[in-house]
Amino acid sequence: MNWDAIGAIAELMAAVGVIISLVFVGIQVRKSNTEARLATIQATTDTEVIMVSTLADHAETWNKVHTGQPLEGDVEVRRGIVLFNLLMIDYENRYHHFLAGNLDERSWNNRLIVLDLVVALPIFKLWRKSLGARSRGADFLDLIDGKASKTDAAS
Repeated sequence: MNWDAIGAIAELMAAVGVIISLVFVGIQVRKSNTEARLATIQATTDTEVIMVSTLADHAETWNKVHTGQPLEGDVEVRRGIVLFNLLMIDYENRYHHFLAGNLDERSWNNRLIVLDLVVALPIFKLWRKSLGARSRGADFLDLIDGKASKTDAAS
């Protein structure tokens, strides 16, 4: 066998090896993406369970916040703002997971429907002036401020 034939066979084997490697990497990337999405779903569920538990611990205040009733006294107002901030932290987290592709569009769109209602609550304006609101990302604040301005224009 001549050296040209041996060289051609080696190149063919190398090309096949590269193709096999690319297929393997593609499978691993797909598996990794699936695992990231599942981890996001689990983390979202865990966060929601903790949030519901926290809101249940402060049910009287949260009921007033949720129904738009006036909060009584500085302590209850502060508690209402803190509880609302927890909700906004969760929303921002989901927003960034959606942008990163780890949260499906249907789930995010369902959250946006609820967010329209949330920014219409009286506590939103109080929260928006709080330190908790100032610690949220500018892109998320732009999103919710846009929703709030649409709500204000509709009323």
